[in-house]
Amino acid sequence: MNNLKFCATAAALAFTATAAFAETEITWWHAHGGQLGETVNKVAEKFNESQDEYTITPIYKGSYEETLTAGIAAFRAGEQPNIMQVFDAGAATVIAAKGATVPVQDLLAENGVEFDINDYIAGVRYFYADSDGKMIGMPFNSSTPILYYNVDALEAAGVTPPKTWEEFQSTTAPALKEAGYIPLSQSHLPWIFTENFMSRHNLPFATNNNGYDGMDTEILVNNDAIKAHFTAVTEWKDNGMFEWYGTGWGDNAKPFEEGKVAMWLGSSGSFGGLLQKDLGFEFSAVELPYWEAVTAEPTQTFIGGAALFAMSGKSDEENKATAEFFRFLTAPETQYFLTSDIFSYKSLILLCLGCQKALHGLFSPAIVSEC
Repeated sequence: MNNLKFCATAAALAFTATAAFAETEITWWHAHGGQLGETVNKVAEKFNESQDEYTITPIYKGSYEETLTAGIAAFRAGEQPNIMQVFDAGAATVIAAKGATVPVQDLLAENGVEFDINDYIAGVRYFYADSDGKMIGMPFNSSTPILYYNVDALEAAGVTPPKTWEEFQSTTAPALKEAGYIPLSQSHLPWIFTENFMSRHNLPFATNNNGYDGMDTEILVNNDAIKAHFTAVTEWKDNGMFEWYGTGWGDNAKPFEEGKVAMWLGSSGSFGGLLQKDLGFEFSAVELPYWEAVTAEPTQTFIGGAALFAMSGKSDEENKATAEFFRFLTAPETQYFLTSDIFSYKSLILLCLGCQKALHGLFSPAIVSEC
């Protein structure tokens, strides 16, 4: 009988010890398949290997739209993940859904993770914040539009990358055309020539504090500055200084990669992919030009990509695990990995100012600086 009591006591103690040291498990729904999905898995593996208290499991849920739809349905059913990746166009929906998420700024503070919104670069700082400036989502894969240029082509034409659109149309484009190149192409017209046109020139995109303060918001894109811009773009196309090859992203990138187009407006996220290709020419990148007639003090472009949102309705232990994962994500070592792992990840913008030193000299200064 004593042996039976001893065995029962030992088993109970063993169970208690196992439970006490069990890792807290959390899930992360994301929208990256293929090589990007492999990088996401590597990030999760690195976090799991870095400590023994928490385990994160990434789960691919399809496209950005499919991931958001699945997350909304799961939340309504009480089966939401701990972390959900939400793309830029869907972020407003999540931020406006009060109670659906735990603001990342609160989550970090409540779990002893140091947070200062000013540690994030300007282009990222308030993109996923509410109208009061509180960060709601954790920026994850971020990119911004930039001007790529064929170094050889510009040298042959005897010009440098234009800082202003006035310089482009009076000097850069005519010289490149004379040298036998299509001067410019551009991908994703609404993002670069509309949304970021407003951001670069510090113009309001909408009423109600750019839509943050209410749903009865009016879009303000029908203004004199942007109408003048598209009038100029039309003239450039008519004069052979700009070409539009189609609605697909690659439609307009391919002629640049083939050396036919001297400059291409695209995403900073394409930088790594271009480095891996045998282009046959040297390339670099600078910030988007601006109209000096509109502003003498251009502001930064804003980001695209996605953020990670901590879903509500989870235990304190799981929220702590999520906070620690976010701490891990913003560490310089993790940021370095995301931007240097075979250049496979989309984000070439460092989230934190302190992380920029880790990548000094690795990428073009125009990209690593405050984009």
